[in-house]
Amino acid sequence: MKSVLNRISHLFFHHSTWKGYWEPLVQAFFPAWRDGLYRARVIENKVLNEKTVQLSLKPQKSWPTHRAGQHIAVTLEVNGKLTTRVFTIASGSNRHNAQQEIRLVVRVKKQGKLTSYLHNLKKGHWVNISSPTGDFTLPTDKNVLMIAGGSGITPFIAMLEDYMQKQRQDCAAVLLSN
Repeated sequence: MKSVLNRISHLFFHHSTWKGYWEPLVQAFFPAWRDGLYRARVIENKVLNEKTVQLSLKPQKSWPTHRAGQHIAVTLEVNGKLTTRVFTIASGSNRHNAQQEIRLVVRVKKQGKLTSYLHNLKKGHWVNISSPTGDFTLPTDKNVLMIAGGSGITPFIAMLEDYMQKQRQDCAAVLLSN
């Protein structure tokens, strides 16, 4: 039945899914709702310097947790057009599990189709995000040397955050066992 409705929607209404056809109506109750994406509320938008912003987002409850080093697609409506860019999550999975929050550190390009609009996001605004993807994650059973720079540092920030949390937990377990 679902595939039939999607086919009808595609042929007659120019939407890829039946749910997509109803987006404007659903958005009246759930701002920024989009079929196939998750909603995330902006908790904080912090300018780190003239070229870098830090976004703290609270994804909806059904968003699957990530592993440090993974990335998401962020979709915003810019001048009436949906624009999507991919960013690495700059916070560990422990932050999401404990605080239901993720952090993005983004280099802003003046002529960027999406990044130049990030400074307009205020606390409480909604954005769309994808599920976390990617397999550039920290191996747990090996010694690792990390070297990064520029915007490529964001996966390492997340990995180090989770690693430090694990180290604190391991130290606490040792202290409690003594």
